[in-house]
Parts: sequence; structure tokens; C-alpha cells
Amino acid sequence: MRQSGIDKLLNRDWKLQCWKARYGPGVWMIMAPQAGYLDQIREALTGGDIVANSLESYFNNEGSWLPVVYATNFMDALSKLEHKLEPFINSEKWINGVFSAIERIAEVDDGHYGIEIAVEQDKESILYKPDGV
Repeated sequence: MRQSGIDKLLNRDWKLQCWKARYGPGVWMIMAPQAGYLDQIREALTGGDIVANSLESYFNNEGSWLPVVYATNFMDALSKLEHKLEPFINSEKWINGVFSAIERIAEVDDGHYGIEIAVEQDKESILYKPDGV
């Protein structure tokens, strides 16, 4: 039996979180190499409107390559995440890029405009998909 992308990342000691979205009936699911980053991203997505909207927009656009999904329910989120991981899961460049991007999101998240500013002004930063991924 083929190992899923989610299982491969869990075997690398990555963490997975899923929570009810602040707005709407759906759920967010994300994987990252450190639990603290997941907690911070969850707090941003469930926090103030400016931060949450900026991060949601980022995940739906420039950051769509990251292991983050919004879905109608838990099982749908698992399926979407697995599908999203499939093309990248064996790429060390992708894995390193995810780590760097998640770390950068945590660095710029100041609870106010930090994420929005980083996405708008830092077009060449690690917030954007690495070449070749």
C-alpha cells in the first residue's frame, strides 16, 4: 500500500491541525514542521479581521502551494490536503520551502498588519513559491 503524503510528513514529525473556521461553515487544516507555528497561524486565522483576511487571501493565492486547505468538513479537508501534497511530497525543495514560508509567516505576524504588509511589499520573499516547486 502506498504511503499518503500526510503520513510521510507525520513520519517526519510534522504536525497537523484542523479547526472550525471563524466565518462560514467550513474548517481549516494545515501541516507544518512545528506545533508553535500551527498555533500561531490558527490564532491569526481566527483572530482579528485584518489579519485573518490577509492570511486567508495569501493561502488562497500566492501561498496556495502550502499545505493549508479550507474545506466543508474534516474528511473533505483530509482529502483536499492529500491531493494538494501529492505533487510535492517527495521534493526536499518543497519541504524546505514550506518550512521557510511558515517560519516567515510567524515572524511577520504581529497581530495587526504584519502579514498584510509582508504579502503586499515582500514580493520576492520566501512568502512566495520557490522556483522549481
